[in-house]
Amino acid sequence: MGTIYLAEITAAIDAAGTLTTLRYSSGRGYNDPSAPGYYEPRISQPANINRTIFDSLTTFGEGKISYGELVLKNPDGGIDNLLQYGYGRSAVIKIGDSAAAYSSFVTILSGVIEQVTASLTDLSLMFRDRTQELEAAVQVATFAGTNSGPTGIEGTPDTIGGQPKPRIFGICKQVTPAPVNTSQLIYAVNYDRSGNTAAIFSVDGVYDGGAALSLDTTIGTSGNCSNLSALQAANPAAGKYATCLSAGLFKLGASPSKTITCDITEGAAAINNRVANIIDRLLLDAGVASGDISSSDISTLDSNAPYQAGIFINDNSSYHTILDQLAGSVGAWYAPNNLNQYRIVQLNSPTGSPVCTFKKFSHGIASAANDGDITSLELVASNDNSRGVPYWNVSLDYCKVWTVQAAGSLAGGITDEMRGYLGSEFRTVTASDSTIQQQFLQASELALQSLLINAADAQAVCNAQLILRKVLRTTFNLKVRLSSDIIGLIDLGAVVNVTLPRFSLNSGKLFVITGLQYDAEQNELEITIWG
Repeated sequence: MGTIYLAEITAAIDAAGTLTTLRYSSGRGYNDPSAPGYYEPRISQPANINRTIFDSLTTFGEGKISYGELVLKNPDGGIDNLLQYGYGRSAVIKIGDSAAAYSSFVTILSGVIEQVTASLTDLSLMFRDRTQELEAAVQVATFAGTNSGPTGIEGTPDTIGGQPKPRIFGICKQVTPAPVNTSQLIYAVNYDRSGNTAAIFSVDGVYDGGAALSLDTTIGTSGNCSNLSALQAANPAAGKYATCLSAGLFKLGASPSKTITCDITEGAAAINNRVANIIDRLLLDAGVASGDISSSDISTLDSNAPYQAGIFINDNSSYHTILDQLAGSVGAWYAPNNLNQYRIVQLNSPTGSPVCTFKKFSHGIASAANDGDITSLELVASNDNSRGVPYWNVSLDYCKVWTVQAAGSLAGGITDEMRGYLGSEFRTVTASDSTIQQQFLQASELALQSLLINAADAQAVCNAQLILRKVLRTTFNLKVRLSSDIIGLIDLGAVVNVTLPRFSLNSGKLFVITGLQYDAEQNELEITIWG
C-alpha cells in the first residue's frame, strides 16, 4: 500500500485520427479490477503544478497557472512510439492509494499535452496552460476599406480601412463609433469576432462635440430601421439621427461639426449587462465550452454583485486583459481548477465552515477526518502595494467616458457639468475609516478602477473593499503531506482552518487558499493562505 499517481492521456495514433488512451502509473503499476485498464509503471515524475488566484503573494491581478513535466521512464525504448502521436486532447493525472479502488482516486490535473520531448532514458510530456486560450484578441476582424462612394459599410483605405471593428459588451458611455460610410453619415458600434455586424439593444444618446442630437422618430419604427437597406434609404432631419439596432448602426441627418460620440446599451435584458454575465459571454466567445465554466459561480457572482458594467473594444486587447478588468471591477478572480473548469469567485474574508483543518501531527494530538499534516509553515510578506498593512481609504473609479474631450474641442452651449463630465475619464467614489491610522501609522490608500456604470453599484463595491482591506491580514506558506483525501477537499478560494501553537493560531484561524503548488516528486502540497 502507498500513494501512487495515475496518468491517462488521449492521443491520436494515426493519420485517420484513431484515438487511444495511454495509461501509466508511478510505483509498481496499477491493475485493480475496477480500473478501466492496466497502468504501466513508467511515471518517474508526475507533473508539478503551480496555481494561484493572483500573482504570487498578492490579492490583486490575474490568476496564474503553470505546470512541470510529466516524465515517463523509457530506458528500454518501449514508448518511443509516443513521439509520433498527436495530442492536444484530454490528459489527466490522479492520485490515490495503490491498494484502493479506481473510484477513490482524485484528479489533481486535467488538461492537454502540448509537446513531447525525449532522451535515451526518459520521455517528457508538457502540459499546456489553459489560460493561454485567453491571450487571443477579442476582436480580430478589421475594416476592409472597400467602400465606393455611398456604397458599403467597410470604410475606405484612407479612413478606417485596416482598423479593428468595434465590439461592445454591456453599457458604454461616450464611445467613438466607426464612420463606416462618411458619404451616408453611417456609424457602427458593434461587430462580432468574425466581422459581422452585431445587434445592440439601444442607442441611448448621440452627441456632436458633447451636444446631444435627437432621435428622428418619424423614421422606421420610432426612429429605428429594420435593416441596413432601410437605414441607407432613411433621411433623418438635421440635428437628428436614426438607428438600425439589429446591426449596431446609426445614421446622422447632417455632417458633424465636432467629434461624434454615443452611449450604447448592448444587452437586451438587464442581466446581460451585468459583470457576471459579461464574463460568461466573453469566456464562451473565447472558445471555452459552456461545461468548462462553473455555472454556479456565475450565478453566485451575479447574485452577490448584480452590477451593470460595460467594455468597448476597438483594438487588439486580449480576452485575458478584458476579463481581468471585469473581474477586478467586483473584487473577483478567475482561474481553471484541477478539473480544468474555470472558477469565477469574489475574494472575501474567510468565513463559514472550513473544508479541512491543517495542524501538525505529533504524539498526543489526534487527527480527525479532513485533517491535514503540516510539515512546515512560514509567515511571508505580502506583495500587495501596502505590503500587508491595512488600508484606511479606498477609492473606486466608475462610469468610464470612452472618449475624453477637452473643453476647447466641445460644441458651444453645453453645460459646465457636461463639459466636466466629458473632460474626465472616470467618476470616483470613496470609502474611508480614519480610525485605522490610530494603530497603523503606515496605513495607506487604495485606488481601484472598474468598468461599473452606476454610482450606487460602485459605492457598494468600494465599501466592501474597505471592509475587506482595513483589517490586518497575514499570508502563510505551509506545506502538508500530499494525499487523495486532502486533494479532494481543497482548491483555490476554499476556506481552511489552521491550528498551531504559534502565531496566534492556538485556537485555530480561518484562511482563504490563494495558491497551490503540487510537488508530486516530494509528495508534498505547498499552500498559500490569506486571512
